[in-house]
Amino acid sequence: TAPLVVLGLLHAPHLDAAPAAGTLDYPLGIALATAGGYASQTGSVSASIVAIATVFLVLLAGINVLLDLLDYDHDRRVPKRTIPVIVGPDAARPVAWVFVVAAVALLACSSVVGVLPPRAALAGIFPLGAAVACVVGGLATDRAVPLFIGSTYLFAATLFLAVRPELLP
Repeated sequence: TAPLVVLGLLHAPHLDAAPAAGTLDYPLGIALATAGGYASQTGSVSASIVAIATVFLVLLAGINVLLDLLDYDHDRRVPKRTIPVIVGPDAARPVAWVFVVAAVALLACSSVVGVLPPRAALAGIFPLGAAVACVVGGLATDRAVPLFIGSTYLFAATLFLAVRPELLP
C-alpha cells in the first residue's frame, strides 16, 4: 500500500511533470496493485505475477503515450513535459507502438521460458492487433485510444483465463 500512496501523493504536480515519470506512474500503480493484491492473498510474489505486472506496466505505458497525444495542445501550453510534447506528436505514436510491441514480446518470452503458460501468449493478439489496426488503418488518436483501452480489457481477460484455465466452464 505504501508505494501506491506515495505514487498518489507525488503524481501531480511532481511525477506527471517529467516525461518518464508521467508516462509510467499510472502503469506502475496498476502493476504494484496487481502484484500487491496477489501478495496479500497468497503471502508471496511469484515469477508469473511479476511477469504479468511487468507486461501491464509496459503495455499501459504505451496507452499513456496515446492518451498524452489527446492532451498535446494543453500540455504544451501548461508546459507539461509529456513524451508527445518532447518528441512531437508524429514521433510519439511510434513510441507508443514500441511500448506495445515490447509488452507483447515480454509476454511471449515469459510464455516461452515457462514463467507463464504457453497459451498466455495468445493474449498478445489483442494489443498487437490494435496497433496494427492503428498503423494500417491510419486511425486518428481519438479513435486509437478507445480501441487500445478495449483491447486491454480483452487482453486482461484472455491472460487471466490462460493463467487460471480451471475457471473456464
